[in-house]
Amino acid sequence: MSWKTRVTRFSRVTKATIFVCMVALPLIGGSSAKAFTLLPGNPKWPNAQACYIVDAGTMSSTEANLVSTALQNWNGAGGTSWLFFFGSSCGNHIKKAALSSSDCSNGVLARTSQSYSGSTMLGYTVTINNNCGTAWYEGQFSYIPSNYMDFTSVARHELGHGIGLCHSGVNGRLMYRLLSTGTAYGIDTDARNALAYLYGSTSANPEGSCYP
Repeated sequence: MSWKTRVTRFSRVTKATIFVCMVALPLIGGSSAKAFTLLPGNPKWPNAQACYIVDAGTMSSTEANLVSTALQNWNGAGGTSWLFFFGSSCGNHIKKAALSSSDCSNGVLARTSQSYSGSTMLGYTVTINNNCGTAWYEGQFSYIPSNYMDFTSVARHELGHGIGLCHSGVNGRLMYRLLSTGTAYGIDTDARNALAYLYGSTSANPEGSCYP
């Protein structure tokens, strides 16, 4: 049996750059941008569930709690029975670690590796970048400052990849490849439709495979 591994990256931009990207975003196949896309073959987790473990010592207790919030946000979304559950011996890791200097130069906030075989998801690893001096919003203010990245939103996005989702082609969506500073992103309609397509029921269909 062969298996494949794909690594996705999530970057940051300023709100001004978001606007430019929105204007310049190319149309795909002459139609509107892709609302949600999935890995080739639409692989999914057996029984609509996947374990997780947060690597001890790689993030603060506050960050671990925010990751827990992001995990809970996905559970049951889209009217599905989807479940992230803790497993002490789980092979699916969530951690903060240093990415490459080129990732820092490109504003990469996090990377997620996805492993799958045919129609079955096998594993994922979420790595949130800790070496680029990112100003993370972790609830320390009553609002998200315009130059801060929302830590929980980044965790939600990366966990979407862990489920089996690829990037949205629609600017401003949770699964879009760029995140604006000063903004929180929840489990939006496109993300719920993607989850329901894999693990529930929806009239929405993926608009192609794995939008980069």
